[in-house]
Amino acid sequence: MQRLAIGNKQQAYTLVELLVVIFIIGIVSGFILLRTGSVSFTRDLAHATRNLHNYIEISQTQAILQSVVLGMEISQQGYRVYEYVEIDGGRWQAMQGSSFWKQQQFPDTVILELFADYKSMLLPAAIEANRPQIIFLPSGEVTPFVISLYRQGDNEGYEIIGNLAGDIIVRELE
Repeated sequence: MQRLAIGNKQQAYTLVELLVVIFIIGIVSGFILLRTGSVSFTRDLAHATRNLHNYIEISQTQAILQSVVLGMEISQQGYRVYEYVEIDGGRWQAMQGSSFWKQQQFPDTVILELFADYKSMLLPAAIEANRPQIIFLPSGEVTPFVISLYRQGDNEGYEIIGNLAGDIIVRELE
């Protein structure tokens, strides 16, 4: 049997081959990041919806238990609850006490639409103070509303729906 002699030739990858592999890895990484970003957005949207829904239900319960009129102001940035006080002819005053009642923020990626009392409401960019769009009465009644949360250009999202009787539900948009 005869053996082939290879000699002293060293085999290595060329610069072009290395660049092609790096380019392919970059493209695959970009797709993974885009996919993960979408999952992250969906998670942020679901979390923001859940938080707002819980906040609405707690505000409604607080109005019933404390026998007070509460109002929720919603903007593109966040939301806050106010109490109606009978001072100087009546005015809205920010809820005090627990840090729970401080202004809550939406993630930057969330877009909102609000229909309250059967009409479309233009949401301010930020909380303007003392301008609630949704009212919670001590009887359990609530201003009828629909809050849509979604990402611009995307059909996925959620709606929080409240009726006059005080029923509040969340449904997924399709």
